[in-house]
Amino acid sequence: ACATAGITPQEAAFVGDSVSNDIRGSNRAGMISILIDRAGQETHHGNADETPTHKVRSLYELPSILKG
Repeated sequence: ACATAGITPQEAAFVGDSVSNDIRGSNRAGMISILIDRAGQETHHGNADETPTHKVRSLYELPSILKG
């Protein structure tokens, strides 16, 4: 997808609600990883692959992160 868009993985962000299914893969690909944790329950992540770059409670928070 990054190649098709003409960007590197480091220029891309992936938003997901699962550490194991979304965050781990995007971190391993070198992307910015954003965990959406609507309930505010995700507090500890086992290792660097499972630690999101950012954590949000709402998609409304994304514009301020992506403008960064």
